[in-house]
Amino acid sequence: MDFMKRECDLYLCDDVEASQLKVIRLFDKSFVCENGKRYSGYLRVNVNRVKLVSVVSDLRQRKILCFSVPVEYRASVVSHKAALEIAKKYIGESGVIGIEDQAKKPPLVWSFSLAVIGSEEEKTDGVVMVDRLDGHVWSIDEYEQYMYDYNNVF
Repeated sequence: MDFMKRECDLYLCDDVEASQLKVIRLFDKSFVCENGKRYSGYLRVNVNRVKLVSVVSDLRQRKILCFSVPVEYRASVVSHKAALEIAKKYIGESGVIGIEDQAKKPPLVWSFSLAVIGSEEEKTDGVVMVDRLDGHVWSIDEYEQYMYDYNNVF
């Protein structure tokens, strides 16, 4: 699929009042935004990736946490339990995986905290992110590229 023409959905991390979302109809005429209703999760819209970046940027400026997500991710294939096992296998014996709240995380990945074993003090070393479609572990470069290219977040 051509990267520039990729269709995306808008994912809202919190409940958002319909009046905040009316602009989406400019890009997907099938989106019905009912006054007084609150929306969260996937909006089930199909919008060109580049066009949706402007919507995401605008919503984030208004303190609405959201993500532009390629439409194929609406059908998450890898379960949280399976992703946890993938993360454990990935880090091996060198660390401990912790469960993170997924509510404010991009819905493309399952995120787990990572703590190193064997140091004098317990410290958090970061996050292990497992792709929800194919189960691969995301690199930091892959995450940063997604956040920039799809969400205009540096």
